Amino acid sequence: MKPLLESILEVNASGHPNQLVALLSKHAFAPEEGLRALETLVAQSQVSAVYILAMGMANRGVRDARISLVLATLGLLFDNPTEVERGLRPLAGQVDAASDAERITLFHFALSLVLIFLSCQTHQPELQEKLPRLLEVVQGAMPHFRRIFDPTTAVAPLTPEALQRQGRAGAGLVIPPLPAAGRRRLRRVMVLCAMIMGARVAAGMRAYGWEVERMARPATAQARAEVVQACVRADVEVLVMEMMQVDESIWHLLTKLRAWKPSLRIVLFTTDAWTLHRRILGDTTPVTNGSVETHMQAGIKALAGLVDVFWECDMPSLAMWREPEFRRKVLHAPLPHGVPPRAPEHPLRPLLFFAGGYKGYTWPRAFWLAGAPGWGLPIEARPHSTETDGLPILDSYAIHFQRLAEATCCLNLTMRENMRCIVTHRAFEAPLAGALLLNEQGANADMERFFVAWEHYLPFETLADLRAILRFITEHPRQAETIRRNGCAFAQEHYGDDKLVGYLDAFLDDPWVA
Repeated sequence: MKPLLESILEVNASGHPNQLVALLSKHAFAPEEGLRALETLVAQSQVSAVYILAMGMANRGVRDARISLVLATLGLLFDNPTEVERGLRPLAGQVDAASDAERITLFHFALSLVLIFLSCQTHQPELQEKLPRLLEVVQGAMPHFRRIFDPTTAVAPLTPEALQRQGRAGAGLVIPPLPAAGRRRLRRVMVLCAMIMGARVAAGMRAYGWEVERMARPATAQARAEVVQACVRADVEVLVMEMMQVDESIWHLLTKLRAWKPSLRIVLFTTDAWTLHRRILGDTTPVTNGSVETHMQAGIKALAGLVDVFWECDMPSLAMWREPEFRRKVLHAPLPHGVPPRAPEHPLRPLLFFAGGYKGYTWPRAFWLAGAPGWGLPIEARPHSTETDGLPILDSYAIHFQRLAEATCCLNLTMRENMRCIVTHRAFEAPLAGALLLNEQGANADMERFFVAWEHYLPFETLADLRAILRFITEHPRQAETIRRNGCAFAQEHYGDDKLVGYLDAFLDDPWVA
């Protein structure tokens, strides 16, 4: 008899689920073989085969957390409440009884199923209806989420003065140096990025006084040759591009430029640390969803030999940045915005404006947004895209700033696929737009490098935290307004475009180590 997985794939290719049911009823496979097949099928997103195999194994009396996860998640996808209940009932107990190593494996298995669910359940009204039930599955598989989304936790009143003292004690502000008086350099720069971040960086550099040419990422051999010619002949001093855009062809381009023009300063910026290769970032947990590993082909560490500056603010605490390859090469600062900052203009109101949506790597946001009405959270979610509204990029981005300013309270949901909270660009946009920032943050202290909690913004981790903050804004509007204005003033002083480009200007001449 053929191995189980091979047989399933053959039958599944025919597109007849009944044949797969018949195969499983006849195939004498051991539970271990079935579980290995289940994991492979989940990794391949063979949705129907996964569901049928899990039901067949459960009917045979096999009890395992992976089977429970499939029954609960895909039962919800296929509108089968009986299977949802059969999976949910034992799930939390199975996970709690697992070893630490087994929990890591289960986390990634559950994550793959959640991403499958979100990609398959595309009808938004039905998705919103199912998300609270999916949260129950996630809480069963990931104990961390039981504490975050526990609506029964009592909401304790906030004591802002004590919390402010706590925020100051924990702050680790690091403001990069600026060029010495009279030493601001006039530089010729090429920015290879046609998207919003490239437009922002180019606009900020032009306002600083630099000569900037912006081009799209060179996708053809001819375009890459033109970049080389422009850099060599046009006296370009600095080349700037987004790190996520580096593939093998760009690797060879940078290698040529480094050989032909050694004086050229190459700057790579990051827009979201989670888009980088997780193994290179030092995260050694198993990866079962291969799609998260596709962004960096050559490897960030190998790039360090070609690059002069890595410009990032997402995760300054990453151990990778402290390794020898990156010494005196990492500038921890946000990118320029390309639009002018705004002072607070509108009266503060306790309506939480979330200017975004959720994708695969930001899936935890889905539960905040879906659960908000039932939890009494006044969240208004309005995604904004600079690529689809037909406006020039920076004009569209200015509208985004205007919406943040009008909302007055900006909710920033920062947790990524691996449940780490990063420092996102919204953390700087909100105060620069004149809004009060409510920032989700976990155990890492990266935000404390840039702002002081409870003095410049309001931090939260759990549903109870966010409820307490809303009560505080409602009951103590003057104190909340003070925090809002403190955050806006601090952001304008240290994170305006002139300062941000100035940090890079100084770093190019004299790299420093924080």
